[in-house]
Amino acid sequence: MWPREKPFDRGEDLISIMNEILTIVNRMEPEQALEEVRKALESIFPVLSEESRGRFLLDLVGESQEDKVSSLVHL
Repeated sequence: MWPREKPFDRGEDLISIMNEILTIVNRMEPEQALEEVRKALESIFPVLSEESRGRFLLDLVGESQEDKVSSLVHL
């Protein structure tokens, strides 16, 4: 299912790995970085709930004011 070898602890290892990933991505051309991120997301998205995927995408692109109002209507 999920392709990770072993889980990370939430300590320094994870933080240093994430910092290294960001450094590598920031050195790439934007199109190349986007392609590599897409590959990673292809393995992550199938194991997320629909709610988690939707929340991620909204956070990524941002909600318009109209979207916020319409989501309140559903409450």
